[in-house]
Amino acid sequence: MNLLRKRVLDLWGHHLLIHTRSLSAPGYYERAGTSVEKLWQQFFYDPSEWWDNRLGKRDPDYPDFKHKYRKEALWLDTGSSYPWVKAKLATMTQQQAQSDSGLKLLNDYHFGLDLEDHRRDSSRKKVTGKPKTSETRQENSNHSPSGKLIKLPTPCLFSWNTAISGYAKVRHGEKALELLKEMQKQGVKPDKFTFVSILNACAAVGDLEQGKLAHEEIINSGVKLNIFVWNALVDMYIKCGSIDDARRVFDRMCQRDIVSWTAMISAYVKTGACDIALDLFGKMLLLKVEPDRLTFVSVLNACARLRALKQGRRVHEQMTCSSQRLNIYVWNALIDMYGKCGSMDEARQVFDSMSPRDVVTWNTMIAAYTKVGADEEALDLFKQMQQEDVKPDKFTFVTVLNACTRLRALEEGKKVHALMIKCDGVDQFAWNSLIHMYTQCGNSKTASKVLDTLLTKD
Repeated sequence: MNLLRKRVLDLWGHHLLIHTRSLSAPGYYERAGTSVEKLWQQFFYDPSEWWDNRLGKRDPDYPDFKHKYRKEALWLDTGSSYPWVKAKLATMTQQQAQSDSGLKLLNDYHFGLDLEDHRRDSSRKKVTGKPKTSETRQENSNHSPSGKLIKLPTPCLFSWNTAISGYAKVRHGEKALELLKEMQKQGVKPDKFTFVSILNACAAVGDLEQGKLAHEEIINSGVKLNIFVWNALVDMYIKCGSIDDARRVFDRMCQRDIVSWTAMISAYVKTGACDIALDLFGKMLLLKVEPDRLTFVSVLNACARLRALKQGRRVHEQMTCSSQRLNIYVWNALIDMYGKCGSMDEARQVFDSMSPRDVVTWNTMIAAYTKVGADEEALDLFKQMQQEDVKPDKFTFVTVLNACTRLRALEEGKKVHALMIKCDGVDQFAWNSLIHMYTQCGNSKTASKVLDTLLTKD
């Protein structure tokens, strides 16, 4: 439990990525479709979804709170315009203090039980040769290691939720489920925050059976479900591999947000049901739900797999009209879609319009050329990549070497070989591609040398 305390408190610690102070300006959030006040409302709804940097920050421009997944940032002075924010922060600080106290109680409680178990178990083995039973543990649960009867205060719901959430977020699902059972034994009733954490725990360990039991308990609890619980249910079933159950929950939802839609769409894409994913995307648009970056990436991947160029173009049009701030992952997915659909001119137009471009952008465009047999264009683009000082990776090398092999471009292949020697992280597959290139280009002597070098390293 000492480890639990440390990990839970770490969840309130520092985040290493720094956003510029300008992101706190109301105009920024308004342009992104989110007001500062709305962000504060989201923050107070579930503070555990945000990093709390207040205690350790040294740079005043560093955000006081930062969302763990969406990377949105909040500064305390942006909340000064809203009187209710100050009051809520004071309440939250008090609750955190209670949580720390509650976690200490949890720590002391379990530490006491563990010591008593060890003492009683050792004693019992000496006398009877048998380990303790569950009855023995229950019998001794109110005694200290010295044998004296003690009364341990029951931690509050907030403390239990914090501990359960902490375990769930570090992927210790079994421990989170154990805490839920212990919490219920102590007569503390779970709430919607508890259930979200438990569902996340089941999702983390892929425990469908426990997830279904948690679902039943949610229904029987009488707790009024909000969209976060519904989304957690959908996510749990998806991560436990039960897409049909996820869809049944999704269809029962009275209210769905972009998280609900994207979770379901991406699940269908990952399981190869791309036609269903696109159908669901169409229904989402009819309901006037605006796609976000993750939605676009999933839908573009579906179009790429289905070679659905016409639908891919419509998605591209929606992207250009979107109020979302699209990132490089979306544009890379768009290049990939056009490339896999064989529309090289459109893929290149997107590529040329992008700034900045990362190694994935270059790899995607180079691979697109090789897939349609345009190996010379692929090598030309590889040269341009080097001119712009973009460091190739193992995927770049494999793709370019395959192009050299088909063109029998031995001299170009030698240049790639020289680059590979200088680069770290080149895997066995890339070296195999190099050996294959030398062999196919008629230079079996060098191919043997490369092989000998690899065998010597091994």
